[in-house]
Amino acid sequence: MLVCADILEHLIDPLGVLKKLAHFLKPGGKVIVSLPNIAFFMERWQILLGKFDYKDSGIMDNTHLRFFNRQRAIELVQKAGFQIVKTDHSRLGKLGWFPYLPNFLGVQILIWGRKDN
Repeated sequence: MLVCADILEHLIDPLGVLKKLAHFLKPGGKVIVSLPNIAFFMERWQILLGKFDYKDSGIMDNTHLRFFNRQRAIELVQKAGFQIVKTDHSRLGKLGWFPYLPNFLGVQILIWGRKDN
């Protein structure tokens, strides 16, 4: 099993790295990917206000080289040669019961994949 927890957004070529790591898995091997969600409503609000300020931590961490929303994260995992098994998102506090709008309410994007061949 391969776990990429909050690392791919720090890389110049996350797809290339994920493809190289996939070579270490046998067919049917599993991957779990976690990425911060740039489409989270608080980030959208800041951008709407004209702010795109890097911070010491969080979605706008100043060491992030790449930004992902749910669709781009899924595409990344698929292009690396994985079949998507499941997707989910972390939920914000009391809104955790609200399972809809993962791009809007999810702080983190979570993807489980399986190596095709």
